[in-house]
Amino acid sequence: MKCDETRRVADLYLDCEFEERERVQVEAHLAECEECRDLFRARQAFGEALRRKLTPHRVPAEARRRLTAAAMDASRTRAFFPHRLLSPIPMAAAAVLLVALVTGGVFLLRPSQDEQLGKLVDEAIATHEAFLPPEIVGSAEQIRGFLARQGEADAAPPLKEDGATRLVGARLVRVGNVPAIHYRYLHRGRDVSVVQLPHRFARTLRRAGDALPRADVQQARVLLNEARDGHSVTLYDAPGFTNTVVGDVPQNELLKLIPASL
Repeated sequence: MKCDETRRVADLYLDCEFEERERVQVEAHLAECEECRDLFRARQAFGEALRRKLTPHRVPAEARRRLTAAAMDASRTRAFFPHRLLSPIPMAAAAVLLVALVTGGVFLLRPSQDEQLGKLVDEAIATHEAFLPPEIVGSAEQIRGFLARQGEADAAPPLKEDGATRLVGARLVRVGNVPAIHYRYLHRGRDVSVVQLPHRFARTLRRAGDALPRADVQQARVLLNEARDGHSVTLYDAPGFTNTVVGDVPQNELLKLIPASL
């Protein structure tokens, strides 16, 4: 790998989101290039410093003891005076707050749908910008055969090829900690990426209701269509898979490539 390729994938490497073969390629370059080693060390140090800053603050032991005692007193009071009508909603809220304080935890609101879809988009943009070489180059049929041998028998290149759009190849990647497929296309000479996430892995990323793809999707539907970080992005759900399309083409032109918009 060259310096510019290695630096584009620095964050993916430091987040341990590489397959073994890719990791070996990066480490072989780092062993020979002191400038890239220094860059990786600086990014790693920054990440560790940021994590230390974000470490949750624990409630002091004495405060936890007093909160626990107060909760016990409230419980006994309710037992001695059953005729008093206590609102279940405030009691429930107080109980949740108490558990969080006593355990020293920090409340994290469940991410909204926009936040969860945004995470998928960020991962897809990072993959697009990394510009990793395909593991398989060839026709759609050859790529389907490769994916079937990798255990993805139902996977298929998501975009239709025509005179303006050509499939280049595909490779296996990861979104967070789950497997996904990265397809590379050329549309009028410009790069277009599609990160395809199988629904059977979506549960790992889902944390709030219907925010992320469901296994019972019957037809394609666009979930997000926007410009981000200098790229056009369209995310659409389809039977079996969710596809995040990232391209260096105008937004309205990218949307025309999406089966869900046809």
